Amino acid sequence: MSTDGTATIRLSDEYDVANAPTITRDVDAAIAGGATSIVVDMASVVFMDSTALGALIEAKKRAEAAGASLVLSDVPQNTARLLQLTALDQVFTVVSTRPDTD
Repeated sequence: MSTDGTATIRLSDEYDVANAPTITRDVDAAIAGGATSIVVDMASVVFMDSTALGALIEAKKRAEAAGASLVLSDVPQNTARLLQLTALDQVFTVVSTRPDTD
């Protein structure tokens, strides 16, 4: 976590029913560590199913309940399309480049 309270969670590969819970687990850990801003870096994601989308929604709810913000960064085109089709692009803040959190 950076000194300004920002935690970056880097997702990679595929997210489906088998590993989608890691998203909420990592967000919970960031919140427990005192993060006030959570950036979910999705640049290396190659596939997400509906279970993973549900995990992202749950992660956002947990972050907001703890008073933290959650944004998605560097969303691949196929995942961005999925967010658009499900109208989740209206729910999440999506940024095209990851803020400097180092």
